[in-house]
Amino acid sequence: MNEGIELCGIKLGSTFNEKKFVILNKEVIPGGDYIISVNSRSPIYDAYFKNINVVHTIGGNKISMVVANNGSGYSRKDCL
Repeated sequence: MNEGIELCGIKLGSTFNEKKFVILNKEVIPGGDYIISVNSRSPIYDAYFKNINVVHTIGGNKISMVVANNGSGYSRKDCL
């Protein structure tokens, strides 16, 4: 895993602490992982990302994946 890679202020390989986030939804997905939808911790990401999801195993809290999208595709103008 590429620990240290960061998206929206969330680092891969770090420990996910639910107390530091506003949890919108938490689901079990195949493979024994949780996928947790969270609110952005910083308003600077709100212009680009509508959905931020964190994935970690059920038995541990080590973040294995961070997924962020705006729910409808990006326009070049907004990305620039």
